[in-house]
Amino acid sequence: MQLFIRRHHADLVAGAVFLAAAVAVLWRPILRGEVFLPLDLVAHMPPWRYSYERTAVANAFPSDLVLEYFPRRLIATQMLRDGHLPLWNPFVLGGMPLLADGYSALLYPLSVLFLLLPVGPAFGWFALVHLALAGLGSYWLARTLGLRPVSATLAGVGYMGNGFLMAWLLFPEFSAVSAWLPVALACVERYEQHAVGERGLNMYRKRHWAYAIAAGVVLALCVLCQLQLAFYVGGAVAIYWLARRALTKPSKLGGALGMLLAVAGLSLLLSAAQWLPTIELARDSQRVGSVGRVASGLNLLRFVIPAAFGGPRPGVALGEPQAIPVYPYAGLLPLLLALIGAWHARNSQRATLLLLALTTLGLTATPAEVLRQIPLLNQLPGTDRWTMVLALALALLAGFGLEELLDVGPAAAELETSVRSSPRLLWLSRGLVAAALLALGAALLWHLQLFTPRSRYGEYLSLLYQGLRLFPLLVALASLLLALLLLVLRVVGALQSRYVRTILGAAAVLLVALDLGWYGLPVQSSADPERLFQPTADLLAALGPAAVRNNLSGDMVYPPTRTSHFLAQDRELYRVLAADYPSFQPNLPSAFGIQDPRGYASLFSRQYLQFARAWEGKLSDDPGWVRVYLAEAYKARRLLDLMGVRYVLFNPQSPNEQHYPNLELVQRGDEGAIYLNPTALPRAFLVHTAETFPDATALLTRLTAAEFPVGQTVLLSEPAPPLQPAAAGAHESTTVTSYTPNHVTIAVQASAPAMLVMSDTLYPGWEATVDGRPTKVYAADLVLRGVAVPAGEHQVEFRYRPRSLVIGACLSFLGLTLVAIMLGLLWRGSNRPVTS
Repeated sequence: MQLFIRRHHADLVAGAVFLAAAVAVLWRPILRGEVFLPLDLVAHMPPWRYSYERTAVANAFPSDLVLEYFPRRLIATQMLRDGHLPLWNPFVLGGMPLLADGYSALLYPLSVLFLLLPVGPAFGWFALVHLALAGLGSYWLARTLGLRPVSATLAGVGYMGNGFLMAWLLFPEFSAVSAWLPVALACVERYEQHAVGERGLNMYRKRHWAYAIAAGVVLALCVLCQLQLAFYVGGAVAIYWLARRALTKPSKLGGALGMLLAVAGLSLLLSAAQWLPTIELARDSQRVGSVGRVASGLNLLRFVIPAAFGGPRPGVALGEPQAIPVYPYAGLLPLLLALIGAWHARNSQRATLLLLALTTLGLTATPAEVLRQIPLLNQLPGTDRWTMVLALALALLAGFGLEELLDVGPAAAELETSVRSSPRLLWLSRGLVAAALLALGAALLWHLQLFTPRSRYGEYLSLLYQGLRLFPLLVALASLLLALLLLVLRVVGALQSRYVRTILGAAAVLLVALDLGWYGLPVQSSADPERLFQPTADLLAALGPAAVRNNLSGDMVYPPTRTSHFLAQDRELYRVLAADYPSFQPNLPSAFGIQDPRGYASLFSRQYLQFARAWEGKLSDDPGWVRVYLAEAYKARRLLDLMGVRYVLFNPQSPNEQHYPNLELVQRGDEGAIYLNPTALPRAFLVHTAETFPDATALLTRLTAAEFPVGQTVLLSEPAPPLQPAAAGAHESTTVTSYTPNHVTIAVQASAPAMLVMSDTLYPGWEATVDGRPTKVYAADLVLRGVAVPAGEHQVEFRYRPRSLVIGACLSFLGLTLVAIMLGLLWRGSNRPVTS
């Protein structure tokens, strides 16, 4: 142990630095027990805004965390704790896939934190683990590339604190994928060093195979986190791997391509249980036919002026007083050092990093008009997410720049590698750097439109003036002085002392940490729900102090309101509709176990989008929508009955109350009004007549017609089963005897052959049985579930068994078995005696 500590004491110190930096960023969630979510936004949303004191909003950008991420994670965790697989979410959009949505990361191994800890606090610990992993992974990659500990530490701190990761740290899948990116590239670099003989390949100890397997596992972990973000990591791995081999041994480029494809196949095999259901949902989702929300044209000034183009943030005592969604800001000193490192890129590792940086910068700055014409890229949410890869490449080049200034060279003895210099690569790299600087300058001049009527000179001059702050100016001055000091000391030969180099390197790391922390720390949002949500006197009088406080214990971080308290008293199966926007926004009721025909999700059924738009009198089928608000649901009033909407909610003094006649007022107060819909149909009901409309538009036109007999006739898109009118005076009933997300049991008594309609959405994977015998499930009224039942008493069961998940789980198990076999063979091979 002592020998290990002596040999790796610098690495251990660097690891302690990364852990301390992660705790410094997340000290409030970790040390004070706060919830790493923007809960201050909830206090401004109805109905909370009427019953709790509002505070200043720290950062309005991550609103999806409270509108979508936390409710979805809470549902999944509660399902797992109740012994149910989190496959189906019955609370939004009339029901939708949960695991398949691709954003929940339910199969990602480290999501176990949400089971071991209360859901709210788990967000902070999840971010801490992955922020530290981002630093450690980039440090390992830097050391693998030949950097000394101090330069590798600067690279790790630069990547940990880059603007992209700090802006998206609140989002679990972003922090996780960002953390695994440098680990994936480190595995590729290790493979290349062994495979091409840079580390002395031994035929009996083919360690490079282990790194290839590790790369496949890491890519699989990224897919389990989020499929779209995994594409960026996979793209970075492909660019790095092929460029690295092309610059080292171009004659063996085919071998690298073959191994890249094998690693990609292994990752897809391991993660099939996630991506197969996601692809199934995406293939018939509301995004089909859309070109995505393509974002491009990254403003270059944000690289050097982090305060530019932001929105006002009141109440920030320390740090950046502006906030925007994504910064490419990588730090002033890292940018300067990265330029130095790229200019002196004399080996394949540095040249590969330079190519990776230029490629991702080009993808980030590609005009949106061009991206919309590219079939694959036009489905991505925004090319600005390539800045995740760009930030890593810049951080590593900055480490090489510091190494160049300190004049210590690669640590060949410690890393057992030989990094060969190449004059050809040096001049190639310098040519690329010069060309990139010229292109960036030309692009900036073209964008400014100087000496033309459309000149942006004055606009940008104002932004520069507004964005200048004392602290970044001091950082810029300190960065230039430190770089100048290093150059002077190098010229006079004063850097021979290892102690002096360590002190100067540590000063550079500290300066980078201060620069990036000045931006990154104020962007984070966390709060103590007990202290944040201060109830009004009226709410305390209505619910009592104990009820208000007790509802903030355990997993729940949203405080109760009079609205949620009233709805929670009704234990039956029903849905609610908030008729105003914003009012009890979609997904928020699900945190209280309340079902809603509205919803907010990145992927959901295309048929449900058609259904919802027809409900509001909009028969167009524009793709790409992610929100179903039903703000004009009164245009087809009877569909409230069809979907079992028992309560309709209104904001105080809402003008929309007049659009919903024949409702019964059950509560009115500071939070608004709650009306009972007396004609709401039960969750399951019987109909004895059917009409067939092969065309969805014609079906929806008939369904939303004022004269259509909702609850008496069902609309189908295929021939109906034999149905007969109910016997005169006969008793019929449908009783939901068991209702869990993946399994529903209904006791049916029919006087004649009928269609049982359940007003939960139909999706591939839902199966039905009548008295234990499988039966066909019809698409009733386009989106609901229908089953033909004969006369008499029967038990109907619906089960959600998605075939895509079963196939994916089998493939993932096969992948795990294959990995175990390969590792076993490698282990046996490593124990063979070495022969010459």
